Amino acid sequence: MFSQPANEVWGSNDLKQIDWSREGRYLLLELRQADLGGEKTNNGPLVFDSFSNRIFHPDILKLFQSHFHQKCANDTVIDGFTYDDDIVLTATPLEPDPIYESQLLPACLAGRTKWAVNFRENDLRQLPDDYIPLRYSQFGDSR
Repeated sequence: MFSQPANEVWGSNDLKQIDWSREGRYLLLELRQADLGGEKTNNGPLVFDSFSNRIFHPDILKLFQSHFHQKCANDTVIDGFTYDDDIVLTATPLEPDPIYESQLLPACLAGRTKWAVNFRENDLRQLPDDYIPLRYSQFGDSR
């Protein structure tokens, strides 16, 4: 069982099911965290390995900063899995927010791009912009 309690920064959190991997080993979830006012949010992937009962929680911000060799950030949407069970993300530059603008890191990206995260190796690679992950399951309002 995964348990991440709310804290001073993130007053609430929840999980959204995204998809199962091709062979049903991994369950991809989105961890959503929000401050108590609901204005500032932090979303990231969690992967449950049903063979080992292990949870993977890759740090997407650190992966992008390591890839680009600078402190930067972007918005990401979790799209699903690649054929080889990596996480597919769509990344876009951060939208300016007047409330938190002074706290924003510069954007890592100039535009919308697709990425694959190998959560087992903590690795990030760019995908073709038109890459579409296959859907292996359907969960209600999944993308």
